[in-house]
Amino acid sequence: MYFCRHKLNIGDETMDIPKRNIFIYLVLSVALLALSYVYNFNDSKESIYSRINKRFNEEAPFWGDSIQKILGLQRMGRYNYEQDKPVTTMYSKDDTIEISTKYFPRENLNFWLSKNLESALLRGGHYSCTITDSLFRDMLLGIGFEAVTATELHIRDLKEMFPTKDSMNINAPVREVRRNRIVEGFATDTVGVGICDHGMLVGKVAISNAVVISNMQWIAWPQIILLVIVGLLFVTVSYVRKKIRYIQKLHFIGNSCIDFNNNVIYRRNGDCIPVTGNKVLLLEILAESAPEYRLLKEDVCQRIWKRDGKDGQALYNVAVSDLRKYLINDDDSLELKTLPKEGIQLLVDSEKVKRYNRLYFVYTILM
Repeated sequence: MYFCRHKLNIGDETMDIPKRNIFIYLVLSVALLALSYVYNFNDSKESIYSRINKRFNEEAPFWGDSIQKILGLQRMGRYNYEQDKPVTTMYSKDDTIEISTKYFPRENLNFWLSKNLESALLRGGHYSCTITDSLFRDMLLGIGFEAVTATELHIRDLKEMFPTKDSMNINAPVREVRRNRIVEGFATDTVGVGICDHGMLVGKVAISNAVVISNMQWIAWPQIILLVIVGLLFVTVSYVRKKIRYIQKLHFIGNSCIDFNNNVIYRRNGDCIPVTGNKVLLLEILAESAPEYRLLKEDVCQRIWKRDGKDGQALYNVAVSDLRKYLINDDDSLELKTLPKEGIQLLVDSEKVKRYNRLYFVYTILM
């Protein structure tokens, strides 16, 4: 017997996977990579919309002043003398509206004047969507986006919002919607226009896929994770495939394991016995006869020495004797029984076989 630390040889080939399987694997990997860009595309679109919405909310509140300058209108009224008055009064040819300072305070005079101007523009029909469309389009071009755009203005009636000077109807309905065209797509947050936001301005944007793709990140966390997983999976599949093929050539018998990959017999006590030549052939024939392990002399002689039982008798006797030495003698769970004029039969005493033999040998050999 020999005690040895036999070097495991699973195979020198680096990637033992059929070409057809590699092609399928690559196709699936490319498909998954392409699919991962759905996240990048949506993230790019959301980022664009977020930038547009942020800029709209920063600039749209000042478009009333821009409209006033474009139309050449002047701010009317002696507003700076009215700061102590308890109400703000809106005059028109149809009605007079009084709004208490608790709803429309004058703490910031410029803000108060600006909102009065916007309400005057709204009520006079001068707050033009033609102008706001142009301002919105120029705003987008200023941040580097070319898109189909439109603005939409929802207006509530101030008289319905303030039926008396000391009351406010927050649920007053929208009585007028102004727009030049309908654009299906992203809608910005609304920006209040006029006194107590009785006008609500919203921007509509339709961004083309080409613009979204041009602003898209090509390497983001989904691609990095996917590439790492694909690489690990490829290496793992190759490694596991080799392990499985290796295990398929292990034969567990009694308290021993025959490794036909390296032609070694492993014992539970840590010993390993290398075998060569005809000894390996005899072990292969024995493994093929499982679970009866019954071998006929004629079959053994024909397969190993190409002789009949009579001419191969001497060689057969030596082979059986050697089999007892390297497989049977040190394994008390195995017994080799001679069948007169027939051959031999290997008997396995299941009560003497140690538990978890397969797990023990697989772990010991492969790990």
